[in-house]
Amino acid sequence: KQGRYTSQEITQVEMMYEEAHQVEIIQDELLQEDKTMQEATIMPKEIVK
Repeated sequence: KQGRYTSQEITQVEMMYEEAHQVEIIQDELLQEDKTMQEATIMPKEIVK
């Protein structure tokens, strides 16, 4: 293989990075949702979308 990757191998690596990144995004969104939920309990229902 002269130190070159096949496109399939590159795709697999990219997907792994992508999935790891997605996990981070999801964790961030869950944290944001926790904050929103806490604020929502304080706010009147009309403001909450």
